[in-house]
Amino acid sequence: MHNAFALIEKSGKGYTWLAESADDKREWFEAVQKAINSNKPARGVSVFGAQVMAAVVSRPLAERIALVEAGATLMKYNQRDGKSGARWVRVSPDHAKIHWGDATKKSSTSSLPLKDAIAVMHGAKSSAFFKQQGAKKDHDYFCFSVVFEKRSLDFAATSAQALVDWYLALAALVPRSSEPLMEEDELRARIEGMAA
Repeated sequence: MHNAFALIEKSGKGYTWLAESADDKREWFEAVQKAINSNKPARGVSVFGAQVMAAVVSRPLAERIALVEAGATLMKYNQRDGKSGARWVRVSPDHAKIHWGDATKKSSTSSLPLKDAIAVMHGAKSSAFFKQQGAKKDHDYFCFSVVFEKRSLDFAATSAQALVDWYLALAALVPRSSEPLMEEDELRARIEGMAA
């Protein structure tokens, strides 16, 4: 239809607006767009974007690898039921294994050999993230997975800095990833785009 545009609700229901002329269509479209933009919530500290990414420090790879060797608390999603909980996660000093365990005691009770990892993925792509049917508390842009032949380790970082450090360190330690690995600039741009 000439001189028409559609307005789609969040639920997916759509309305087609038909104007008498191209000028009327443009005028109505701009007015509706202005009303939509004026009603969008202001971006605050809870919204991840360019402001938050600007605060993320760029580090040498060796420093990032030292950080993952030292360990950090990450949210780990269970493969079985998708439930998440805080876990202490670290990479062994020889980079042979990734360990996880009790976050309070900072102890490791489980591990997998990193040489067996076949991919490092950014985002909530693994099935473990979707098993709670919308109950996932972490934003997709904070999530990443280390994928093995028969399972994956699915984590959510607790900060933007932790996400960037862990992803880039693991990308260096699992260089034969079946998922394309991103450099820091690509990762930053992807996170900003996902958070928009």
